[in-house]
Amino acid sequence: MDSKKLNINKKILLFLLTLWNLSGKYTIIIASNTHTIGGRMRMLKYLLPFVAVVAVSSGFAAVSYSAEDYDVNALRQVEKNKSTVNVLNKGNNLFISGDVRAKWERLEREARGNEELGSGAQYVGAPGLIYAAKPNNIFLSEVNLLVNYDASCAWAQVKLNFQNSMGTESGTNANIRVERAFVGYDFVHGGETEIYAEVGRQKMDYLFESEVQFNSTYDGFILGYDYSWEGAGDFFVHGGAFIVDNMTNHYGWVGEVGAMEIFDTGLYMKYSYIHWEKNGVTTGAQNTTPATPAFAGVVDNYQYRYDVNQLTVGYAFRNSTFSFPARVYAAGLYNSAARKEPISNNQKLPWAWYAGFEIGKLEVAGDWAFNINYQWVQFNAIPSVDVAGIGRGYDSSPYITNDSAYLVDPTSQVTGAASPATVEGNTNYKGVEATGFYNVTTNLALRACFKTSTPVTKAIGGSHMFRDFELGVIYSF
Repeated sequence: MDSKKLNINKKILLFLLTLWNLSGKYTIIIASNTHTIGGRMRMLKYLLPFVAVVAVSSGFAAVSYSAEDYDVNALRQVEKNKSTVNVLNKGNNLFISGDVRAKWERLEREARGNEELGSGAQYVGAPGLIYAAKPNNIFLSEVNLLVNYDASCAWAQVKLNFQNSMGTESGTNANIRVERAFVGYDFVHGGETEIYAEVGRQKMDYLFESEVQFNSTYDGFILGYDYSWEGAGDFFVHGGAFIVDNMTNHYGWVGEVGAMEIFDTGLYMKYSYIHWEKNGVTTGAQNTTPATPAFAGVVDNYQYRYDVNQLTVGYAFRNSTFSFPARVYAAGLYNSAARKEPISNNQKLPWAWYAGFEIGKLEVAGDWAFNINYQWVQFNAIPSVDVAGIGRGYDSSPYITNDSAYLVDPTSQVTGAASPATVEGNTNYKGVEATGFYNVTTNLALRACFKTSTPVTKAIGGSHMFRDFELGVIYSF
């Protein structure tokens, strides 16, 4: 690929990653998740800041835009090529960047008539035990640090995430996560073709596109083939294998093929397939209750019975239509490994879909962006541990990640008590997510996000309502 295309990819991928907030690199967040139980009036006070951000940003003059600056391919290029700090004594090849964030989240969650978050609330878990309620106001301090070394046809990248809850008594100080640690090599580079490989740790959403899946860690290798065909489009095939659990020799694999800028238009298409299933012994749910150790030795584990197909179609509008970068997108998902199970009320429930629209860009002071989409996910469509969309609020914040330990797809094999009426998890939902950004300066950004969901099928898990509002400020460097 020529330098012009790489620059195009850098700009647009910066825009997309900032919108989706997937890599935590170009934004600072104050978040507030809202799960309202008390009615519309209480919700309004949390929505007003979000409306203000969007309304103020919409008053700025339009920026001239060319459709050729809007490419949704090659997600790996964005942070790999960002170079804000150059360490000269390393031959101009070592680059450092990152961001600092302050974040407020307001979450509200109700299941089967019980308020589960906030002071005085109680959570009745799937095994039938009552757990202490978690707060519905969450304050987080976060730092993301990215180090990239790029030397000709080889590169290495490390990204560390430091995210801790605030509070003199409730605060934490030691939460550190390695989000990326991988090396890459270009076998063929230049001209119309690029062939490369990367091995190590990444996030799936850094490699593959989806609004509802690919939230898991990708520990493995990836092979990529990109080809630019003048007049026809840019084509790619990316795929590899990853480790699910080395204790039971459980491995998965995933691939994505696509075409971008089809016939020199804004049209693009992608198809991905991810294989989680293993026929044999696997580790069960991480913990069936907070006090129970990991359950091992499950045969034909329901938790991993997923072979998910996703077809994505989108269109990036040219500047004759909008003065800002704009895109419409939609995708359909199907789990071909789904079966009729007692836990899913003897139904397969393998389908999911989403559709959305985004407009704007985030490059200089005064820029703004807005993204809204609708998501519809059946119970068996994707693994609960891999949900990247709205979900049901059981793993939507680092503060409440323990939920995933005993609420991820419990089955009779694991808990001995789960049933269609009590099963939890992050699938079986439908809802809307809207996100707005405004650049105060080139480096300082404000973010507001609102999302809400209700069940697709009330017969599984009963009635449920989740709302999440976020406010954040991000300074990137």
